[in-house]
Amino acid sequence: MKRDKFDTVISDLCRIRADFTCQKCHYISNDGQATYKDAYMHVSHFNGRGNGNVSRYDTDLLTCLCASCHNFIETRPQSHTNFIISIVGEAFLDRKSEAHHKPRKMTKAEKQEMYQHYRSELKRIKELRKNGEKGYIETVSYF
Repeated sequence: MKRDKFDTVISDLCRIRADFTCQKCHYISNDGQATYKDAYMHVSHFNGRGNGNVSRYDTDLLTCLCASCHNFIETRPQSHTNFIISIVGEAFLDRKSEAHHKPRKMTKAEKQEMYQHYRSELKRIKELRKNGEKGYIETVSYF
């Protein structure tokens, strides 16, 4: 799977906001926290790469998982749904699912605006980390 700059900024943002801690088993990557890099920590997309699927960029529906938990969740759709509900709540997931119900392709201008939004969120989170903030930090989704 080829990652572009949009995937990269979102992936970095989600891992750093979770402080390189698996949101399922709570494994902590000390190396990830120190370097902002760890191939064992993944970002799980509740919705995949389908044509026109902008929900894959909705950070409200993305989680930071260790590779083991990611592999487990990705092969069990009901467990994945239950896990997301445990984080955001059923009503919130229903609202997000309704908002993303119809596939649509983002324009280049929209994608660039989204990219800039997530870059600024990433910069904000990194600054908070630099100032000693620990644990999960809420972010604002573009959607």
